[in-house]
Amino acid sequence: MIDKEVRYRAVVHYEHFLRSLRKVAKLYGVSRSSLHRWISSKSSIRKVRTKKQIRKEIIDCIDAVIKHNPCSTMKQVCEAITRHCQGVSQSSVNTVGRWVKSLGFTRKKVYSTIEYSPSKEVTDSFCNAYKKLTDDQIICIDEAGFYVGSHGRLGWSRKGTKIHLASYISDCTAVKIYVGHGCRMSGHYSLPGPRWKL
Repeated sequence: MIDKEVRYRAVVHYEHFLRSLRKVAKLYGVSRSSLHRWISSKSSIRKVRTKKQIRKEIIDCIDAVIKHNPCSTMKQVCEAITRHCQGVSQSSVNTVGRWVKSLGFTRKKVYSTIEYSPSKEVTDSFCNAYKKLTDDQIICIDEAGFYVGSHGRLGWSRKGTKIHLASYISDCTAVKIYVGHGCRMSGHYSLPGPRWKL
């Protein structure tokens, strides 16, 4: 069986250098019918490329960046590699993207989780303070809020794993804007707004 590398060379030789089936077939020691068949199905004949080994320093840097913020863009990963890896010039986004995928990372949907559980002391303190309030001191608030610069809807994780981001991660939860309106027994109470919450 003839090696794929030889097939590839024969097809390239015919298409770009010597447009003669008989001469190219003789040069590579194959029959004209075989060469004609290879040319007709050249899409299945591709040059075998050897994969370049990624330096361990770069692998560790990619792991650290994605672990810290799974929603990091390839540009951010590029900047981190250039900043922390010695002797590495500015790599393109496409190159870094190939590195990330070769390490087993894929883009997935991000699931937000809220990790907050108030202590019993805080709950008891609120309940005791609430009992002492009069009707006019109680304000019912309704608000509509949204995040600006929040984490993206997609992120990077290893194959077979999901992405869960806690809301307290400062790099992933940026600024919240909300406009609210309240009411109490004596009438409406307008909240100062819009508010920015860091």
